[in-house]
Amino acid sequence: MIQEVFTQDLTVAPSVCDFSGRLGWCDAFRLMMDIAAAHASSLSVGLYDLQKRDLFWLTAKTKVRFLAPRPAMGAPVSLTTWPEKPARSRGNRSYELNDANGNLLVAGKTEWAILNVKTGKIESMAEIYPDSLKFERESALTESFSRIPESEFAAAETLGEHRVSSMDTDIGGHMNNCAYLRALLGLFSAKELEKMKIRSLEAIYRASCFEGDLLTVEKVRSADGFLDLRAKRGEETVFLLRVELG
Repeated sequence: MIQEVFTQDLTVAPSVCDFSGRLGWCDAFRLMMDIAAAHASSLSVGLYDLQKRDLFWLTAKTKVRFLAPRPAMGAPVSLTTWPEKPARSRGNRSYELNDANGNLLVAGKTEWAILNVKTGKIESMAEIYPDSLKFERESALTESFSRIPESEFAAAETLGEHRVSSMDTDIGGHMNNCAYLRALLGLFSAKELEKMKIRSLEAIYRASCFEGDLLTVEKVRSADGFLDLRAKRGEETVFLLRVELG
């Protein structure tokens, strides 16, 4: 039976907690990536299903909003995901993390594309999902993804550097999606991160990075008050992170 909405009951394990003893910001992204993979496999459109067709899921953007204090270590939670009706070349997937009483703690969405690994081109998503999938549930986040102009970084301050290591890479040899967030947020101290009171994180993936690449990270405050971070490889922007502060 096709499950349009897919839920996992979890306990917030020590391995996904940060210095505060609560679910880490980067780990929230990781849990969402993991449940997306599990749901896709149950729909026969997972990693190994697409490999047979020379296709690969490609993350373009992810936004995660923290609506309540992040759950503490040992807390029971439920994580839910569902795909939204895709457009021709892109499709969103929604996520919700709730506590044991059903209170919404975290909401997120990811914009995905389908890459043909032989041609390097983006494929149509029109026939990816099973025909019986109805896409009846609305988005967990109705707000649009941000557009962060390159011109904004003309007066940016250099925050630091990160050399992509073997531990940052995934099965395809690329820098893992969550490793970008860990690398950039890791340039701040625990005290600085606590002071930020992060309300949302929005990741925009521009280009793949590989082991040995040296990334230069810049920061700037946007006109709207966001803290915007840019990771560059040489002069090429490879990743953007928008941080909404409390």
